[in-house]
Amino acid sequence: NDALSEKVQQLEEVRASQAFQLALADRIRQLGNPDEVTAAACELLGRKLGVSRVLYAEVDDERGTLFIRRDWTVEGFASLAGQTKTMDDFGPEMIADLRAGRAVVNDDVARDPRTARYVDAFEKIGVRADLLVPLIKAGKLHVVLTIHSAVTRTWQLDELRLAQETAERTWSALEAAQAQ
Repeated sequence: NDALSEKVQQLEEVRASQAFQLALADRIRQLGNPDEVTAAACELLGRKLGVSRVLYAEVDDERGTLFIRRDWTVEGFASLAGQTKTMDDFGPEMIADLRAGRAVVNDDVARDPRTARYVDAFEKIGVRADLLVPLIKAGKLHVVLTIHSAVTRTWQLDELRLAQETAERTWSALEAAQAQ
């Protein structure tokens, strides 16, 4: 029965997501330092999804830049930590989606119309596919959780959900850590 096996798979995805969120909450609860919270969340998500790099980028919307404070990379993949990037270098249409609060799911930066003309910028940082989750605060794009793949990748809905939940949970933990 297809309907039943689909239901079982959905429940399995929910269970796996909850187990991941619990592990993440346990790990970041003990961390008081915002940078450590960010690094732990990036690492857990990166290992879970089997990707090349995960980073939190802080947005300076007036300057149109992203500052990458911390990232996690799979072994042998270059870190971008400490770097500032110009957002429009990666495609103004993609940035417009983020500013509107929409996640960006990009299976192939060379084929996606939002990024195809900007493929050089992605090649420089070793990216062929990415998933971006914006965090909007007081109506402004504030932080972007970014997941990079060195190869083309068909992102799944449950991966997007996991990234969104991780972004929200990490954001809450960061605000708590900064308040202390």
